[in-house]
Amino acid sequence: MNLLFLDFISMLSSLISSSLLAKGTFIGWWFFISACLFNLYLYWLHGVYGHVFLDIFYLLSAFWGLYSWHQNKNFKKISIFSSIFSFVSWMFLYSFCFFILKNLSGANFYLDSFSTSLALTALMLSIQRYPQSWLFWIAHDLINIIITYKISLTFQCIKQIIYIFIGIKGFLNWQKKSLVTH
Repeated sequence: MNLLFLDFISMLSSLISSSLLAKGTFIGWWFFISACLFNLYLYWLHGVYGHVFLDIFYLLSAFWGLYSWHQNKNFKKISIFSSIFSFVSWMFLYSFCFFILKNLSGANFYLDSFSTSLALTALMLSIQRYPQSWLFWIAHDLINIIITYKISLTFQCIKQIIYIFIGIKGFLNWQKKSLVTH
């Protein structure tokens, strides 16, 4: 299969997923699952192992997201505690990812561990419907622009740029929904 075509299909699935999740739509998780499968293959071929592990985690977490969103339809408010907990979680995950990825000697392990830890934190917050998850996603996307540009995944790079705008929209939308549900 042509890698450029696969890169494009992966980008499309990811953008649809993110757009639907930014609106708070449950079906976005199904598109998220398909995007994970495409991304797993692409990143494996390019030796970006942090993203391979991340997409395996994403895939498993997507099922948790499906279950969680089906059970609880409320968005959570940003609080001091959730903000501090998010930051501390990210710092722990960064240290862990850095140690693992440095030992794997993957491509761009500094950026890869930074990006991976941001994404893990963002995903956990997204599953629980915290609006600040989108701030972590935006930071993750900024780092991923550099990573995907360096390894010539053109459509993945374009996707990361579009994600920044989706992230801003997602944050504003979820923030508004969290005020309505409380």
